[in-house]
Amino acid sequence: MNAAAPRYHLLIAEDNPINQKLALSFIGKLGHSADLAGNGAEALNRLQTARYDVILMDLQMPEMDGVEAVQAIRQAERRQPAGEPTQRIIAMTAHAMKGDREKCLQLGFDGYIAKPILLEKLAEEITQVVAAPVLAFDYPLALAQLDNDPALFNELAAMFIDELPGLLNTLQAAIAAQTCDEIKRCAHRLKGETLHFAGSPLTPCLQAIEQAAGARDLASLPSLQSQLAPLSRQLRDALIAIVEAT
Repeated sequence: MNAAAPRYHLLIAEDNPINQKLALSFIGKLGHSADLAGNGAEALNRLQTARYDVILMDLQMPEMDGVEAVQAIRQAERRQPAGEPTQRIIAMTAHAMKGDREKCLQLGFDGYIAKPILLEKLAEEITQVVAAPVLAFDYPLALAQLDNDPALFNELAAMFIDELPGLLNTLQAAIAAQTCDEIKRCAHRLKGETLHFAGSPLTPCLQAIEQAAGARDLASLPSLQSQLAPLSRQLRDALIAIVEAT
């Protein structure tokens, strides 16, 4: 491994000793370090006392499987302050079938790798999930709101990606002009669009702008306005990444 390449600390959640040994060996060859957990419950306990750049999570384990564990992790993350990073988790399965990657992403995983694990594939997946933009919303919950229809989600996301710059510019212009009624109207419309993307920190920001405009509280707007561009860019980049990956 290139000496200048980043080193990551991983957690391997896997109950099979042979697969544990193989994963540890490959992670070591890639220059990374790792801890072991024998099931999902042990993985959750590990997360109480340690931080991991990536978790390799087997889907089928005793006591608590990988799906139950990732759902517990994502549920806990929904209670985090806006902007806090989410845990990168790669699903591992020995029963690889067409469509498995998409299903895993819908369940809350960031990546997917089939067994038997190949060194090159493992390296690619780790690099990909670490480099991916942090999701600026709750993807599994957003899908659930659409009856778990990823095609419909992608259509809505594509429309929002196209409309966001214009809606944002109109709102910014209204704030610059200090026209409270127009600010309230623009913030309300854009907020309504973001509700399709559950958990986005852009939504409460727009809610606060709408309320400030309704109260004619112009003094509160500059600090809220400063959050608009970065939060909008974060959500748009996350949506583009999902649309392009599916």
